[in-house]
Amino acid sequence: MHRRVVRFPIGELGRTRGSGWDRATDVAPLSLPPPLFWITSLGVAVGLVRLALAAQLGLLADEAYYLMWSRDLAWGYYDQPPLIAALLAWLPIEDPSRLLARAPALVCGLLGMLAMAWVSEDRLVAIGWWLGVPALFGLTLFSTPDAPLLAAWAGVMAAASIGGRGWLLAGALGAVAVLSKHTGLLALPLALLALGPKEWRTPWPWLGLALAVLLLLPHLGWLLYHDGVTVRFQLAEGFVARRPGWLGPVRFVADQLLVLGPLTALGVVWGLRRGTWTRPARIGAGTAVGVLALFLVASPFGEPEAHWPAPAWVGLGFLVACRPAGRLLWAGLGLGLVGALALGLVAAGPLDHFSPELRARFTEAEELRRALSELSEGPLLCERYQDAALAHVLTGREVFRPQGVGRDDQLQRFGPAPPRQGWCLRPRAPVGEPCLEAPYLPRGSVQDLGRWQAVWVEVP
Repeated sequence: MHRRVVRFPIGELGRTRGSGWDRATDVAPLSLPPPLFWITSLGVAVGLVRLALAAQLGLLADEAYYLMWSRDLAWGYYDQPPLIAALLAWLPIEDPSRLLARAPALVCGLLGMLAMAWVSEDRLVAIGWWLGVPALFGLTLFSTPDAPLLAAWAGVMAAASIGGRGWLLAGALGAVAVLSKHTGLLALPLALLALGPKEWRTPWPWLGLALAVLLLLPHLGWLLYHDGVTVRFQLAEGFVARRPGWLGPVRFVADQLLVLGPLTALGVVWGLRRGTWTRPARIGAGTAVGVLALFLVASPFGEPEAHWPAPAWVGLGFLVACRPAGRLLWAGLGLGLVGALALGLVAAGPLDHFSPELRARFTEAEELRRALSELSEGPLLCERYQDAALAHVLTGREVFRPQGVGRDDQLQRFGPAPPRQGWCLRPRAPVGEPCLEAPYLPRGSVQDLGRWQAVWVEVP
């Protein structure tokens, strides 16, 4: 008797429920493993490439900034909530390994992927989503507040999908999301709204919310003590003086299509025709629509950066992973992965001629290290917080940010008072432009340090 060979489309390989796989069916043993083997091998290969990129790419200025926070742990900071500093506190601050500095982000990306796969109908789609959406690929590669936010957001959605006592875990992870970035405040309410009144009549969601508030009390106390400085800063960053008006929503939609990928977006819309509205799908749709709607409404009054609604992309992932994946979606995710890897090669150097500006962001740290090696000892009075953070992390030199110079930041508001003399460090500027405002006066000529300039300044 001939044995039947059953072929599965790629979207069915990881399906956990409702698939055509039946152990009692007379199926040839080798019909399933080959494609699954190649997909698993691809996932492992992409993971190794991520490790290589994390080790190769130069330290970003924002990563150095958060490393400085980690030497002075608190329940809040001027720019962001405190979790990113706590995740980096185990690292040596002076010239840490780039791979170790990015280990928290890489772990967060893995945890977010596993949380989505845990409750998804199709686990391969969940994995493909985290790797094939370039923004998720990038935001979980660098140690910034977005990495723990995305992991915690995925955890909230997975725990809420379980329901019952799972809401307690969702509450704890909701607090983690808020301590990562204040956008995390939306996670629990949106998940609860997506499930409707039937869920509201059970005690567990409210117990989860109460647990989240309890865990957030130290951070809320810090905010009250410091007059809500973090919230005020973030509102000022989002709602700029020059309002874009009706162009704001247009730019916002274009930015979101760009970061998600037009083909992937079409695949998501096409996939809505099929599948059932399971709990994970409803939560995913509800949180994605809620976050995107909030930023869309706010876009005429400010200019949100393209990655600020990042939790919405996680919600869309839960939605598409609970539906049969069509070829359009897989094509979009494949192109997204290729694009993310190409950007990584540009940033790492082999393809840097395609985007010198992107490459420059990752060579800035090493260039500044070399520039400062030519400068004699003395405290650094920096015009930009990015230069101050990189200089301190790479060389261990004392850095200060005088009041009223550049954008307000943690070093200005909570750092030590600047000395009366030192090296003023700034990006290259036109001849004759003063390095710092009064009462600092230059004493000597300007030293050329490549991208930067330095001049000794004193208070008379």
